[in-house]
Amino acid sequence: MFYVINSETKQIQSFGNRSAGDGRRRLRRRPLQSKFPYRKVAERYAKMANQNDYHDATNCYVVMSVDEYNERGYNQMTHKVRNLMTGEMVDESINTPWSCSVASESYWSM
Repeated sequence: MFYVINSETKQIQSFGNRSAGDGRRRLRRRPLQSKFPYRKVAERYAKMANQNDYHDATNCYVVMSVDEYNERGYNQMTHKVRNLMTGEMVDESINTPWSCSVASESYWSM
């Protein structure tokens, strides 16, 4: 299995939940995907992310196997966020989705 990661922040990039089409027809929505079974597929998504105009940095997305990602300790990396309810700074995994973050309003509205 392979990840597409941001080489600057070491975060895993997820793809999906976007409808594709040319306006006349809509293709069905893909589920959110962050693991890819083949390197070629992951490289295609990394290339797509590197060409995306919404990202400021160019060529910052790279393909890495799950084992290599874990061996480098990227799965243990955290960053500080402010808890929305208490105002305290807490450590949170860099791969925590925004809806599951204590710094988001959506986390506390569930």
